[in-house]
Amino acid sequence: MKNVAFSAGRQSETVSQEELISAMVENYEYTQDQVMNLLHDRPRAAVRDTLHALVERGIVWRNASQSRVKYALLEGEALREAVERKTTRGETPAWMKATLTGYEAENARHRELCMTVRK
Repeated sequence: MKNVAFSAGRQSETVSQEELISAMVENYEYTQDQVMNLLHDRPRAAVRDTLHALVERGIVWRNASQSRVKYALLEGEALREAVERKTTRGETPAWMKATLTGYEAENARHRELCMTVRK
């Protein structure tokens, strides 16, 4: 557990979406911990809940294509490219489209070898 600075006043239990958006830099990717550290004086659960609400609304982009999930406030060209990457499917390689040949012959040779070893 991280040490958090203690405030004598009562912390607000919610974080507004506008507050979180204004703390984030456009087109910069953050991990969830980095987003929570942007508002370090606020409850982590409240920041996390607001972040997930922004993702559900489509305002913040969630990228899980790498080893860690990243969140970004995308604008303009970066947003268009992210949507395009998500909606277009990759081209299937030619070797995956080809039909299997010689499968029955190979299967028969394997079966024959197994029967020979079995005797």
